[in-house]
Amino acid sequence: MEVEVPDIGAAVAFAEGQGGKPYDFAGALALPLLKSDDWGDDSRWWCSELVFAMLMAGGRTLLDPDEKHRVTPNDLYQCFFPKSQLMRA
Repeated sequence: MEVEVPDIGAAVAFAEGQGGKPYDFAGALALPLLKSDDWGDDSRWWCSELVFAMLMAGGRTLLDPDEKHRVTPNDLYQCFFPKSQLMRA
């Protein structure tokens, strides 16, 4: 989906600063009750949480960060933005 980001430079800088951090396999493998229970823990990321954090760094808040402690791909998909067509390579 297309999401306008007020400060794309800040979002990109944030993302570049996350390079080298480990992937949160526990979160990605649906073990959020055991590990990785806060998207704001920036010691490791899984895909949708990193996207959420990047957007917030760029000034776009899709979900209330005080209410949403886990951010799944479906959470992002449910945000009210026009969805684009999937492109298959």
